[in-house]
Amino acid sequence: MPELKLPAIGEGVVEVEIVRWLKKPGDRVAANEGIVEVMTDKATMEIPSPVDAVLERIMIEEGA
Repeated sequence: MPELKLPAIGEGVVEVEIVRWLKKPGDRVAANEGIVEVMTDKATMEIPSPVDAVLERIMIEEGA
């Protein structure tokens, strides 16, 4: 099962907050389709899925 890893966002960014999940468990997601929206101290951005998959579970809740 592939894990969703946070890509390098920017120099000096060491943590992000999950603003919202764009998919819920059981949803299909295509490679490069947005799966989660995160916020840093400088910007909010959508993180894409690295592969075609079905989201099995959410391990980190919104706001974390």
